[in-house]
Amino acid sequence: MNFYQWAQTILANFGEVVGLRISVYRQSDRVRTLDVDNDGNMTLGPIANPAPILAGRGIVVTRSSIQTEIDLSSYGLGGISAAVRLRTIRGVWNSETPTQVNEGGFIGVGGWSSTLVAATRARIELKTAETWAAGAEGAYLGFVVTPIGSTVAAEQMRLGNDGRLGVGSSTSTLQARIHARAVTTSLPGIIVQTANSQNADALQVRNTNNSVLWRVDQDQVMKFSVVTLPSTLLLKNNEAGLWWDQANGYLAIIAKNSAGALKVGRVTMS
Repeated sequence: MNFYQWAQTILANFGEVVGLRISVYRQSDRVRTLDVDNDGNMTLGPIANPAPILAGRGIVVTRSSIQTEIDLSSYGLGGISAAVRLRTIRGVWNSETPTQVNEGGFIGVGGWSSTLVAATRARIELKTAETWAAGAEGAYLGFVVTPIGSTVAAEQMRLGNDGRLGVGSSTSTLQARIHARAVTTSLPGIIVQTANSQNADALQVRNTNNSVLWRVDQDQVMKFSVVTLPSTLLLKNNEAGLWWDQANGYLAIIAKNSAGALKVGRVTMS
């Protein structure tokens, strides 16, 4: 008798199956290795008896030793394969409605403290940046962490739908923004460090033509590569700047005062 015939026999004798649970046991020691309840929740073992506290959470994988729990392998496909795809869809099957803004999925880490920590304390969120429609399906990545001594997780880095990166912030109006947090010691907002044997610049700033405007080399020397002092300076009031005028051989120190008047000083190189 196969499973279908067995189920039909149960229905014929009892009229209705109120609940059905499927369990698979390891032959060597009768330990459960797979359990599916009548709600469709699946637990992959070995599974303790009674069922673990994690049961009833969709698909649960339990392990008593350090090993790979989920391993996806694709053969002969090439490109991007062995992928995990997370979808959030409004509506019901065969009557779907568009995914709304800031909906999606996440990959996260939880654990156990004094009890089961159901919430994730660190996660990568994959969310929609707009309500999706045909030809408009923007998305972004958010990185959420929890400080030491806290249980409050918050987004601390975001790669926006426009390619802009915010570090220490969930938003960025710049291509990249580094937002330093309050700390008990005096630390810089960002450090760029090269190896002693590396014969390369530690930092470069380039224009749209990919020309280096200024750089800091491995010897901590700041170097300028501006050919001439521009006629239009993008300086705000009470700002100052340095320019290397290669054609005339001097370093220009430029500033605007509170009234917007431009002041220029020159250091001539002998």
